[in-house]
Amino acid sequence: MLVAGLLVLLSGCRTPEAVRSAYNPEAHLEQYRTFTVLTPAAPFSTTKPQMLQQLAATVTNTVTAVLEKKGYRPAPSLGADFAVYVRGKLIPSADVTQLGYMPELGRLGWTKSYPFAYGYVLKDETTFRDNVLIVEIYDNRTRKMVWVGWTYLPDELPKEREGIELVDGLRRILSQFPAVSKQAPQAGGS
Repeated sequence: MLVAGLLVLLSGCRTPEAVRSAYNPEAHLEQYRTFTVLTPAAPFSTTKPQMLQQLAATVTNTVTAVLEKKGYRPAPSLGADFAVYVRGKLIPSADVTQLGYMPELGRLGWTKSYPFAYGYVLKDETTFRDNVLIVEIYDNRTRKMVWVGWTYLPDELPKEREGIELVDGLRRILSQFPAVSKQAPQAGGS
């Protein structure tokens, strides 16, 4: 009976998938101080709009909490140093080019370790089939992607665990993004 109890307990535990990230070495991440979160795409669910609202709130609140702990401040979209875009299995995808941002195309240059091609179509089956969670960071001045982090969520994910896994995945990915640099001058300083 003790062994059976241990097996049940251990079967509920899993080691989270590794987080991978890549960044553009030509970007000046150390100069960033403020951010905005791009909300998930609305076309995802017309039959369950409450699902989109819950996901958007979970994504925004988690990203904001993690980045504020790293020393960044939220700002209006136009005034932020960088924009955060989240996509993947649980997150509705959209074409970021329609939002004015430019993803790195293909697997060239600094994104060669990033295994997901950029189709940015709502039917990006590879992303959804692989249960991936992706966080992309865009420089808000150049509108180009400067950092990306990703991990995989469990293949079989019960509905009641989706929010927990999403929050955990976002936290783990954003732990790879650098904190505010103490070296760069503050805006408005001398």
